[in-house]
Amino acid sequence: MANLPKTLHLITDSYYKMKSVIYKMIFLQKLSSKMRQSHNLKISKINRLTSDAIEIFFLIPENLKSEFEFIAGQYITICEKINNEEVRRAYSLCSNPDSLEVAVGVKKVEGGKMSTFLIDTLKEGDVIGVMKPKGRFILGNQNKVVGICAGSGITPVLSIMKKLHDKSNFTLIYGNKTEDSSMFLDEIKQMNANTHFAYSREKVEGCYNSRIDRNLLLELSEDKTFLQAEAYFICGPGEMIDMTEEFLLEKGVEKSKLHFERFTAKKKKKVKTPTDEGAEIISNIIVILDGEDFEFTLSGKGKTILDAAMEQGADVPFSCKGGVCCTCKAKVIKGKAIMDQNSSLSEDEIEEGFILTCQAHPITENIVVDFDEM
Repeated sequence: MANLPKTLHLITDSYYKMKSVIYKMIFLQKLSSKMRQSHNLKISKINRLTSDAIEIFFLIPENLKSEFEFIAGQYITICEKINNEEVRRAYSLCSNPDSLEVAVGVKKVEGGKMSTFLIDTLKEGDVIGVMKPKGRFILGNQNKVVGICAGSGITPVLSIMKKLHDKSNFTLIYGNKTEDSSMFLDEIKQMNANTHFAYSREKVEGCYNSRIDRNLLLELSEDKTFLQAEAYFICGPGEMIDMTEEFLLEKGVEKSKLHFERFTAKKKKKVKTPTDEGAEIISNIIVILDGEDFEFTLSGKGKTILDAAMEQGADVPFSCKGGVCCTCKAKVIKGKAIMDQNSSLSEDEIEEGFILTCQAHPITENIVVDFDEM
């Protein structure tokens, strides 16, 4: 009996520790579910930018304003049922976070279901599903910044430009085919930024008649201040991003200063997996979402984990399905998976077990994938 108080203390302490863990799990599940939630927003205004590009403004109700606060450079995911298919696409915000406006720039993509719908069908006053802002292509406390972008890659860079109080500290290299095809050109020209425009299909006085390539960057780097920025935000075609990264690293720019946003997946050969040759692996999969388990089997040569989970009725988060936006990120807590493409997860995240489920296939007989891990 002498040890009874100590025993009771240990039981009580264990109880409260377990209670704390349970409350934390419930909180994380609710937070994870909230981040995936789509809100129906009214279109307040649509501006025509070019013959194939528009700017869309969303009306944010008072009760959702905190949900749609964002950092310059982030994106939202737009959701719409098109021809009986649930389509989701990520679009970078082009507005200034301080303005309280939420707006995106959209350029029509040939064969693009969502961009075609938004440009050809969407009208002011319509209501559409929108998920809250996300993304890591963001402005920190840097002041001296360089933006290098092409085409619709201007959208997140424009938001970053607007956020900077001293625009004269911003250097923009902006490439397009022609002046008429350039999104936000008039607005950019009114800013007090150091701008360099490049057009590949026409000659314009005072501008480069070129793509953004090594020769153009070499000419710009003759001004030593170009290589002394605190941050470089690079957005556009994958080839341009890869070339620019290689060039800047060669010139001694620190890798930590380079920030990328890809709108399309990086072109590379598919990684060979143990299932490419030899026996097919049929994996027993458990997907954890909002505290609920979804159990099914999946061939390592079959669908992605994301698609298979959706077929089981799991309301898993996704957007681009191209290994670019990171919306479908989850953590493997048992077993192993391998990805076809990865243009957004860092090496540290992969080391911790995170995967892009839209690109992931199982390579072990048992695997547990947790979407509730933040």
